[in-house]
This record gives sequence, structure tokens and C-alpha cells, in this order.
Amino acid sequence: MFARVTEHAAIAPFQIAKPEGQMPDRERRKPEPPAGRVLERLLNATQVESLRSLEHFGWQLTFVRKPLFQAAVPIVVDADRKNYAVIEEDGTVNGNPPFKIRP
Repeated sequence: MFARVTEHAAIAPFQIAKPEGQMPDRERRKPEPPAGRVLERLLNATQVESLRSLEHFGWQLTFVRKPLFQAAVPIVVDADRKNYAVIEEDGTVNGNPPFKIRP
């Protein structure tokens, strides 16, 4: 009349049984990529114009730093993801920013 419940029946089919205190084998959370067009709202017109020029060569807007009480600092990366640069407020591209960018 009643189904017999075993130790494994209590685990959902998508879960992997691990001994107490062990982490799962893979990360299940997926990072959401930042919406590039949303980040562009933080840039001025000359920065957006420079960004459009860089996009023709495979560069893309990665993130925008927003220091307190200062202008936004857009960071772009090349197609190989090896070189980073900053688009200054006047639209110039600085390949050697004054701060360290972690890969």
C-alpha cells in the first residue's frame, strides 16, 4: 500500500549526492553578461563615437568604472581578450591606463 522510501529516493533527480561538506563538481550559476548598450548610456558623445570606431576592429566595451564624484571610465578589450584600453573623456584611447586591470 505504501511505497518504500529509500535513501536515494529523497534526492531530486537533478541533484548529485555528495558526502557531507563537499562542493559540487561544477558551478551551476551562470553569470549574466552586461548589456553593452546599457553601459553606453554612461558615456558621453565623443566616447561613444570612439567606441563605434573601435568596434569595427573587434574591440568591445567590457565594463565602465564609476569612481565617486568623477566621470565614468569605459574599459574596452580587443577581440583576443589580451589587450585592454580606456576611452578618455575627450574620446582618445589610452592603452596604458593609470590603474591595473586584472584579466
